[in-house]
Amino acid sequence: MKGPQIIKSLSFTVALCMLSCSYGMDALEGLITKRASFSIEAEYSGGFVTVTWDESPSTNCFAGNEIYMTTEPYNEYSNYVVIAAPYALDSGIVFPPNVPFIENLALSNLGFHSIAVNVSSVPTGIYYFRVGQVFYEEEKLPDGSKQCYTDGQFNYEDHATLDAISGYRGVAIP
Repeated sequence: MKGPQIIKSLSFTVALCMLSCSYGMDALEGLITKRASFSIEAEYSGGFVTVTWDESPSTNCFAGNEIYMTTEPYNEYSNYVVIAAPYALDSGIVFPPNVPFIENLALSNLGFHSIAVNVSSVPTGIYYFRVGQVFYEEEKLPDGSKQCYTDGQFNYEDHATLDAISGYRGVAIP
């Protein structure tokens, strides 16, 4: 293929993917940017948004899942705020307007794939959710071998990094 044919072909493929379901977009974003590694579902019911995901991370150094919320999904630098994590975070950021932070140790469990977030105090609007998978860094031991930091909350903020993130899912809050 020549240059213009490749561009037309790629443009058609991207346009087709944009018209496909969000799973296709998450997969495409994941291939291009490594940002969206998996898909999630989010559903509003009775003052709560339930966020679910099927992605199971590798067991090596897994620290936990974090749940993020924003009103600006298309802004790469938007204020995605952590609203749920396995441990309390020192960031002190509260998602406006007043979404209570959820500290839930179950988020560090490999088999935990769903959480309900209380959004009863959130004004009407569309909000977007993502799930991040966080892994502990490896520390080098005196003998030269490596092991994961595993001291729970003590090392979570200092020695854990985001490894994979879901695509976003929008939810209308009535």
